[in-house]
Amino acid sequence: MTAEEFLAEVDAHRVAREKERLNPKPVSQSKSGVRVYYLDPTLVYTPKRRPGPEELADKVKL
Repeated sequence: MTAEEFLAEVDAHRVAREKERLNPKPVSQSKSGVRVYYLDPTLVYTPKRRPGPEELADKVKL
């Protein structure tokens, strides 16, 4: 593979990625009517912190 062929392949790959970024895949509709969403991989899951016994006792006093 020559340098020109390699650069042409890299450029084609870049164009394909750019096209996909500008026109993302639509939200797919399954047969049961449930929507499927593709999650953003940059999101980080942070679970809700459960209140401790002191916080629960404060709520009861109110």
